Amino acid sequence: MIPAPRLLWADDVDGWHLLLFEHAPGREADLTPGSPHISAVVNAVAAISVPCPWAEAPSVTVKVAALLRQAEMFMAESPAEYARYGPLVKALDLDEFNGTVLLHADLHAGNLLVDGDRC
Repeated sequence: MIPAPRLLWADDVDGWHLLLFEHAPGREADLTPGSPHISAVVNAVAAISVPCPWAEAPSVTVKVAALLRQAEMFMAESPAEYARYGPLVKALDLDEFNGTVLLHADLHAGNLLVDGDRC
């Protein structure tokens, strides 16, 4: 199992961080209940949830903190949204995101490819 295609190129252009990866065969995972892809996805996520061998791997807390700041700015523009989600955002403890495993911060069917019975 390959958890991610190899990164071929990266650059920052006009405020965008561009990444070019090698081609990964497969199609989008079907995550509907009863799908045969579910077990492959669960196994793949479990496989990337092992202690991180790279001491310099970036902490996900930086990304989560940025997302929280964005959420607070968005909610400040909408009192109804702030009333609904503000307490949840403020209750998040970034220390809970520290650890020694890699974290896929955007886990959805579009970011999961299956090829046969492999994810």
